[in-house]
Amino acid sequence: MAAAAGDAGAAGAEDGAAGPVRDGAERGEPGPGAVEAAPPPLPGLQLVQQGAEARVYRGSFLGRAAVAKLRFPKLYRHPALEERLSRRRTAQEARSLLRCRRAGIPAPVVYFVDYASNCIYLEDIVGAIAVQDHIYSVQRSGSDASSLLGLAEKMGQLLARMHDEDLIHGDLTTSNVLLRPPVERLDLVLIDFGLSFISGLPEDKGVDLYVLEKAFLSTHPDTETVFQALLQSYAAASKKSSPVIKRLDEEGRCLYVILLMALYWCTEALPLAVTALLPIVLFPFLGILPSNKVCPQYFLDTNFLFLSGLIMASAIEEWNLHRRIALRVLMCVGVQPARLILGMMLTTSFLSMWLSNTASTAMMLPIANAILKSLFGEKDTSKEMSRENEETQAPLQQNKLYTVPTEMQFLASTEDKDLAEEKEITSDVLSDLKKEEEYKNNIWKGFLISIPYAASIGGTATLTGTAPNLILLGQLKSYFPECDVVNFGSWFMFAFPLMLIFLLMGWLWISILYGGINLRGWRAKKSNLRVDAEARAREVIKEDYQKLGPTKFAEQAIFFFFFMFAVMLFSRDPKFIPGWASFFAPGFISDAVTGITIVIILFFFPSQKPSLKWWFDFKAPNTETQPLLTWRKAQETVPWNIILLLGGGFAMAKGCEESGLSVWIGGRLHPLEGVPPPVAVILITIVIALFTEFASNTATIIIFLPVLAELAIRLKVNPLYLMIPGTIGCSYAFMLPVSTPPNSIAFSSGHLMVKDMARTGLLMNLMGVLLLSLAMNTWAKSIFQLGTFPAWANIHAENATSLLPAVENVTLSALNKI
Repeated sequence: MAAAAGDAGAAGAEDGAAGPVRDGAERGEPGPGAVEAAPPPLPGLQLVQQGAEARVYRGSFLGRAAVAKLRFPKLYRHPALEERLSRRRTAQEARSLLRCRRAGIPAPVVYFVDYASNCIYLEDIVGAIAVQDHIYSVQRSGSDASSLLGLAEKMGQLLARMHDEDLIHGDLTTSNVLLRPPVERLDLVLIDFGLSFISGLPEDKGVDLYVLEKAFLSTHPDTETVFQALLQSYAAASKKSSPVIKRLDEEGRCLYVILLMALYWCTEALPLAVTALLPIVLFPFLGILPSNKVCPQYFLDTNFLFLSGLIMASAIEEWNLHRRIALRVLMCVGVQPARLILGMMLTTSFLSMWLSNTASTAMMLPIANAILKSLFGEKDTSKEMSRENEETQAPLQQNKLYTVPTEMQFLASTEDKDLAEEKEITSDVLSDLKKEEEYKNNIWKGFLISIPYAASIGGTATLTGTAPNLILLGQLKSYFPECDVVNFGSWFMFAFPLMLIFLLMGWLWISILYGGINLRGWRAKKSNLRVDAEARAREVIKEDYQKLGPTKFAEQAIFFFFFMFAVMLFSRDPKFIPGWASFFAPGFISDAVTGITIVIILFFFPSQKPSLKWWFDFKAPNTETQPLLTWRKAQETVPWNIILLLGGGFAMAKGCEESGLSVWIGGRLHPLEGVPPPVAVILITIVIALFTEFASNTATIIIFLPVLAELAIRLKVNPLYLMIPGTIGCSYAFMLPVSTPPNSIAFSSGHLMVKDMARTGLLMNLMGVLLLSLAMNTWAKSIFQLGTFPAWANIHAENATSLLPAVENVTLSALNKI
C-alpha cells in the first residue's frame, strides 16, 4: 500500500500516530499533523508526521533509506525533568530494538542514536503496511474473520519470542506491528518501543497482552476468535506462558471485585463492613487468592494497633475523662465567642487524635449546646428563623437525619419579653434587635460547624486518629515490606505541626465568617447583653466542671495509662534517636505490641485506690474490685465494624498485588510521567478531597492507594511523596453533611444548612490542599527522606518496571556487529 518508516514511522499511542507513514509520506509530502517550520535534524530529511512526543522524518542517512524519530521538548515540563525523561526513553527504545535484533526478533535496524538531540535513525521498511490496515482491508472486502487466523498465529509466536527475552513492549497495538511485502508471507516486524522495558515478571507480560487485547477488540469488532487464536499460539510457543496467561485472567477478575466493592462502598447498598467481607468469598471462588492468604489480612498488626486505640477510647469515655479535659480547656481560654470556638476546636482535635472522629464530635456537641444556651438563653423562634428552619428540615428529612429545634428556639431573655410588651418601639431598637438576632444565629452556627471540622483535622495528627492513616501503614507493609520510615513517632512529627497550622487557619476563617471576630469593629465596646451572657456562660462551664467533683483515682489512672500509651508509641522508634525497641530483637516489636500491652493493663488495674492495710488485715473482706475497663463495656462501645473495614482494605490491596492489577494500573499511568511531582501532589489531594465528599474516607483511600503507589514508581519519586497527601486528603471533607460522620452529626442538630457547610467547607478544602502541599515540600522531606528514591521502593521498581541503566551511543560500528 505505502511505505512504512520502521519504528519511528509508526509512532503509536505515544507519538499520536496510528500506523506507518503512508500515502503522501511515500512521495515525500508532509503527512497529517506535519509542521513545515520544524527544522529537520539533518539536511535533506522531510518531515512526514508529528505526534504528541516526536516528529518523524524520511530521507537518507549515509546513503541508506532511513527514518528519523526526533523527540521534542514539552514546555509544560521542567527542563531538567524533560531532559531526563527524553534521554531515558530514547535510550530504552534503542536498546530494546537492539535486543530484538540480537534475539532474532524482526525489528527495524538502528543506524544511529543521537542523545544530544534525542533522535534515532532507523531503517525505512519500504512497502510495509500496518497489521491494523491489513485487518481493515480484510474486513472491508467481506472476507470471513477465519482468514486472519494465520496472521494471529504468527503474531502469537512473535510476541512469545519477545516475552521469552523478558522484553516488555509497553504499547502493543495492531498499528505497531508491520507486514513486509508481499503480505501473503506474513513477515511481521515489531515497531515503536518508546515505552518498552525489561522485566521477567508474569504480571508485566500479562499487562502487555491485556493492552493488546483491549486495543485489538476495540479497533477490530467481531475478532474475538482471532485474538483467542493469538493467545493459543502464544501459549504454545512461549516457554513461560502459563503464569502469564493466568495473570492475564486474574487481573480482570480482581478488577471486577474492586469495582464491585467500590460501587457498594460509594452507594452503601450493603453495610460498609459487610462489603469489606466480600474478598473472603470472591477471591477464592474467582481464583485470585486462596482463603489462607485472604483471611489473615483481616487481622494484621495494624488492625490491632487501631483496636488498642479504640479500647483506650472506651476507657476514657467510661470515666468521663474527656469531659473533664474539655471543660478545663474552656475555662482556660475564656468565654468570648471567638475564644470559645478556639477552645472547642482545640479540645475536639486533641480528643480526635486518640478517639474516633465520630466519638469526639458526639462528646463535644452536648457541651457546646449547653454553653450556647447559657450565652443566649431561650426564646420563641421569629418568623424569619421559622422559614429558615423549614428550609433546613426538608434536606434533613430527605437524608433521614435526626433533627432538633433550631438555635433561635433556644434564645430568650427577660429583656426581649419586656420589649414585646412595650407600646412603642423605635426603628433603631428594632434594627439593633435584628442585628443581635443575626449575631446570635451566626455564633451558634460557628460553634457547631467548628466541632466536626476540628475532629477531621485532629484525626490526621496520629496514626490511630483515623482509619485512612492505618490503611496507609498496612498497605505500605504490603507493597513495600522493607519500608520502616512510617511509624507513630515519625507520623506525629510530620502531621502534628500541620494539624496545628490548619486548625489555627480554620479557626480564623470560621471566626471571621460567623462574627466571632469582627475586623471592622474589634475595638467597639460590648453591649450589656453580651457581657451578661458571657458571665452566664462562664458560670455554666464552672458549674459543670464542679459537678464532676474532685478527680477520682480511676481518672488519674486512665490519664496515666493514656499518657504512657502516647509516650511509648512515640518513643518506640522516633528515627532521630534510638527508641526503646532497639533493646529487643529487630523487627519483633511494633506499634501494635505497644498499644495492646497498655490496654491489657486496663482490664485488671483497679478503679479504686488499693489499700495497703488490706494486705495485712486477714479479717478484711475479699471483695471483687472493679477494673478500669470491663470486657462487657469494651464489647458495647468498640466499633468492631471498623476493624472489618480495615481488613477488607488490606485484602483488596493484597489481591491487587498478587493478581498483577496494581502493575497494570501503573502501566496505564504513563501519560502522567511528565507531571512535576509538586504539581502531582496538589492534583492528587484535590481529586481525593473531592471524591471523599461523596464517599467513605476509608473506601476512598483503599481504592486510591494502589494507584498512587504505582504512579510514584512511574514518576521515580518516593512513594510516600504521593501516598501521604492522598491519605490525609481523605480527611479533608468539609463541604457536605454526607462527607463524614462528624459532619452528619453536626448537621443533624438542625441548626445548620447545606449552604452553610458548602461556603465554609470550600475554603477549608482549599486551605487544606495548600497547607498539605507546603508540608510535603518542607519539613516532611527531612522526616521521611522524600528527596531521594529509596532503596525499599527501588526493589519494587526493579521488579515491576526495570530499566537498563547505562546510556551510550549506538554507532555504525555497532550496527556492523549485528
